[in-house]
Formats: sequence, structure tokens, C-alpha cells
Amino acid sequence: MGWVRTLALLRYGKVFQRHRRMMQQYLNANKCLSYQPAQAREVRVLLQHLLKAPAERDAHLGRFSTAVIMELTYGHRVKSDDDPYLKYTKEVNKVMHNSGSPGSTPVDLVPFCTYYRTKLRR
Repeated sequence: MGWVRTLALLRYGKVFQRHRRMMQQYLNANKCLSYQPAQAREVRVLLQHLLKAPAERDAHLGRFSTAVIMELTYGHRVKSDDDPYLKYTKEVNKVMHNSGSPGSTPVDLVPFCTYYRTKLRR
């Protein structure tokens, strides 16, 4: 999925430090204050959705978190429930959920498979 260089999956080292430094520019206390208007707007949308359909709480919370992250990270404002990024996020969450817990994949059970993964992809 192209997540090799995701901060959460990087080993500690120079690349990790560079990514961490870049993220710190946008996640410090002063910068986070500028995110409040977008967060407040999405909270209002979340509350409206919860009032309309409280049973779909998980879907509403997923929409809320995706909308906030997309706007703050990429400047993309989610305006409807048909937004392509919402659909993509649902797909990614499904893949992550269905991939099993850490330590339960075949590669975790048979570690030497990691050395043969390119041959196994054929």
C-alpha cells in the first residue's frame, strides 16, 4: 500500500528523525491552535449526523476523523458522505482490520518467509 515510509512503521534512525522533525513543525502547541476552526466545523457536522442516526456512531466518527485529517493535512474539505477519500479510508480500514493482529500473519509464524517474499509474489 506504499506505507513503507510511514512514521509509525519506520525504525529509529536518520529517516525516522527527519520525518519526526517535519511532523513536529505542524504538531506543536501553537500550530495546533490554528486547527480549531476546522475541528469545530467538523464537530458540528458530527453532532448533526449523530442526532439523525445515532446507531451509525462508528461511521460518523470515522467520517469526522477522516474529514479533520484530510483538511488539516491536505487542505481537502470533505463536503459530502460520497467523498472519494471517505471511501478510500473505509477500504484501508477494512484491509487493516482483516489483516490480522500483529504476530498472526504467515510471515510472523514462519519468519524466514520474509527473505523470500519477492519470489512468493509471482
